Amino acid sequence: EVFRADTEPMFLRAVAPENSSTDSPSAWGNGQLEILRPKELIPMFENSTVLEYWSNTRKRWLNGRCYWQFHGEMDQFGQPQLFYDVRVGTPSRSQKRLAVSVDRMRLPFQALEDVDIFRGVGKGWHAGMLSDRQMTFATNCGYQVTIFSRDKAKTSGIPSNLIRRSYVPGELVQVYRGAHAGWVHARVSSPPANDPWAVESPPLPLSAFS
Repeated sequence: EVFRADTEPMFLRAVAPENSSTDSPSAWGNGQLEILRPKELIPMFENSTVLEYWSNTRKRWLNGRCYWQFHGEMDQFGQPQLFYDVRVGTPSRSQKRLAVSVDRMRLPFQALEDVDIFRGVGKGWHAGMLSDRQMTFATNCGYQVTIFSRDKAKTSGIPSNLIRRSYVPGELVQVYRGAHAGWVHARVSSPPANDPWAVESPPLPLSAFS
């Protein structure tokens, strides 16, 4: 149920008591009510965050701004389910995309960031680094990238759909653990020797947008 106290929305949900089956909601009568306040939730992206949005229609990344909402619903893991909307385009001419999945959003690349560049079918992904100066609309116009090769040639105008972030073992990163925990510190680990994913080329993406 949705309540308002001092104009602040609150969401209540039943919490199953200990030693009860989650498959028997009738047993929850002796449990407690958990209060969820939107301001206590930690979204993956804060409101008005500038990011890149993957367009299925155009098959490329576009500039946009993200806004999140919470309707009191839980996901299959019992975590508060946040919904993200994206405004694509300029402030004067923008289109709104509703309930965008998080794998279709990413932060813009930063100068000197380590990346992988797709060189074409049969050539695969190659390590590279963004140059220290980028165009204002690099998402649309292409990124200035240095590809790590023998001549270390600098290539300009690499389309955004051919670039992805690169992480090496031992690197410090942050991992999003849901709306309660938010972003937590982590370190990239090396895969075990017998790991089927431990191959020279990166594994296939988990979705079409990763």
